[in-house]
Parts: sequence; C-alpha cells; structure tokens
Amino acid sequence: LKKLPPQKKSFKQLLEKGNGEIKRAKDAGEFSRSIVIVNGASGFVIAETDNVYILLTNTHVVRAAGKVMIASNEKRQVNLAEAFVVVRNKDTRIPGRNDFAVLALPKSSLQGEGMVPLPLITGSHLNERVPVTLVSGENDTISSSYPVFADNVTILPMADSQDGDSGAPYLVKTKKGYSVL
Repeated sequence: LKKLPPQKKSFKQLLEKGNGEIKRAKDAGEFSRSIVIVNGASGFVIAETDNVYILLTNTHVVRAAGKVMIASNEKRQVNLAEAFVVVRNKDTRIPGRNDFAVLALPKSSLQGEGMVPLPLITGSHLNERVPVTLVSGENDTISSSYPVFADNVTILPMADSQDGDSGAPYLVKTKKGYSVL
C-alpha cells in the first residue's frame, strides 16, 4: 500500500464534505431516475438499449428469482415495474466478492420519464484522496469512505450501511458529474 503525503484537510473533513454534496444532490432528485429499489434493497441503471435499461444489483438481493420488482423511489411517488434477471453470479461464498446480478428492465413497462444510466469508471481513474460514497435506493443512507489500491485491485472499504443498502452504487464525483466505481 502507498503511504500518503500530508494534507491540509483531514480525511474526516473531506468525507463529511462529500456526504453533504451527495445528500444535497440526492435530495434534489438527481439520482431518482438512476438509483432504484430492488426487492427491498438497492440497484442502479448502468446502460440502456433501444428496448431495455440494464441495471446492476447483488445476487443475494435477487436470490433465485427470474423476475424482480423495481421501484423508483421519488419523493412524490413510487413507480413499480418488473425486471428480468439476465445474469447472476452463483458463487457468493465470499461476502461482497463477485456478488452481482444484471437485470433487464423493459422500457415499455415504465410510466412517465425514463431511467438515466450512471457512467461506470474504474479504480485507475482515482487516487486515495477521492472519496467514494454509498448511495442507497431503499434507504436514506449516504456514507463515504476512501478506496484502497493494492496490486492493481481497488478495494472499497465498508461504508456505514444498513439492511436495504445491498446493491447500492458507490459514487465518485468527476468533472462530468457522478460516476459509479
């Protein structure tokens, strides 16, 4: 692990600032069409095609189901739609590792405005001073931590979370907006 040079602001101060910025963005509805509720937990939109939105969550959230209910939790309403589980990793023996599921949400099943994919970035775009923030779809959880880099692998330390936060994205603020790590 790399040793960090001294800095003017403490990590705690930077995390609190990041939490505040993302909380304001979430409260303003910036993520309401990107981060969703999946089976009482969380998930998020990563791409779209002509006919479907592609979402990511955890395998333990969808379990063995072939279909799951998706809800967009906006302040005024909760819109329900049915998504299909198209890929799931069956090896979840190591908690938090390879625990992902890919969902397809038909655009025709949505009422009102469409979903907005969050861009994905890799750890190579970050350094240890850029906080990553867990933003829940099911709960009001917003919790920042710092990534750790070891042997070309990005490790996300556990942010403070609660039941329902599984499948939530870790967001990073970039020059173009927010992206998912």
